[in-house]
Amino acid sequence: MAWHEEYERKRVSPEEAVKVIKSGDTVVIPIDTEPRALSKALMNRRAELEDVTIMFRQPRDDCGWFKEEVGSPFRVVLDTQAGSGTEALVQRTVDYIPFLTSLRFRQATCRPHAKNDVEVAMVVVSTPDENGYCSFGLYLSHKRDYARMAKTVLAEVSQDPEMQIRTSGDNQIHVSEIDFFVEHVSIPHPVGKEVHPDAADRTIVEYVSTLIRDGDTVQLGPGGTITALLALGGLDGKNDLGIHSAILTEGMLDLVRRGVVTGRRKNVNPNLSVSGGFWRIDKSECLNFIKGNRHFLIRDMSYVNDLRVIASHDNMVAINSVLTIDLTGQLGADSLGTRMREGAGGQVEFVMGAILSKGGRSITVLPSTGSSGTMSRIVPTLEPGTVVSIPRTFCDYVVTEYGIASLWGKSQRQRVSELISIAHPDFRLELKKEADRLY
Repeated sequence: MAWHEEYERKRVSPEEAVKVIKSGDTVVIPIDTEPRALSKALMNRRAELEDVTIMFRQPRDDCGWFKEEVGSPFRVVLDTQAGSGTEALVQRTVDYIPFLTSLRFRQATCRPHAKNDVEVAMVVVSTPDENGYCSFGLYLSHKRDYARMAKTVLAEVSQDPEMQIRTSGDNQIHVSEIDFFVEHVSIPHPVGKEVHPDAADRTIVEYVSTLIRDGDTVQLGPGGTITALLALGGLDGKNDLGIHSAILTEGMLDLVRRGVVTGRRKNVNPNLSVSGGFWRIDKSECLNFIKGNRHFLIRDMSYVNDLRVIASHDNMVAINSVLTIDLTGQLGADSLGTRMREGAGGQVEFVMGAILSKGGRSITVLPSTGSSGTMSRIVPTLEPGTVVSIPRTFCDYVVTEYGIASLWGKSQRQRVSELISIAHPDFRLELKKEADRLY
């Protein structure tokens, strides 16, 4: 059967598609693009079902699953990153699976006798191309991994411009790999907060710039300070930078466009910027630059975030932000106390991979204070319940607006001294008193 005939045969209503879901099933909804039509149809079946797990990874917005009244028969679980489900996690109306992003599917590939924990994947895809392949849009991440892991794949077909983007690499799925197609319900996505760099950001950017060398391959995590790094030209003036990063942002596209990033000196995937996809990009000029651009290689996150792949890059530099750090170098990016935030994502693998890279470095950035200057982000000990996202043994450079602390290979007391030196002056005396007592 020709692919277009198969495609037409598989087109059904959302109500018809979700009939494949049975009591006891686990249904996964991958990152970033929510299948609203399928979700609504499944919710409408609540009287017919029991014990159905709905598993999300970093949802962009809530299509109804995080309301407290959802309840039975649905159990909602956040997989690896919380996204818009953070508040529901804090309210304990959902559960959470902590996982390294690159290892999420290792059980399926390396432990073939283990139980597959996903029966149905609900994804959003583009219309098929001339060869019957659908795109996962701007951001791939784990979408294809989940689709291959699931026994049944339900897909909403979107006409949105960002979903029609086709890129090199893994960012596609054939009509034959999808069981049912329905029409996508498109709504405007929440717009992220515009970042306005302040004086602290500008100083941090200047310090970080001194740690980047020509020819480095960089990973940039999310967060306002890192967005400021690009907006304020922190990588300008560098030559032949490469990119191997979980996300590609608008600021990173600009580096490619201006020739700051070429990938020419990369020893892995030379001349290419490798990523899990493009994050929160909607400007038409950016979409046009991405479309068909062979410089961008989009791979599954199980490859991009693989610690071994990251470490195989010479001069790999990971740049990430955290919520807090204690005086020995324990980094907290998941929570403050027991209050969860979005999760560390791929930061763990990139920090460790950069440390293991020949010539590599890990750079952690954070403003010295939070809560409008009333609290120090550098603390004597982490608040009870705070998740240690990065062990102190993998903490390398730490940058605040007061300087650079170099912790690699330092003793505990040397680390204390380095970190107090880059804390806000208003908190240094208190930190020193606590350090004298504790260390």
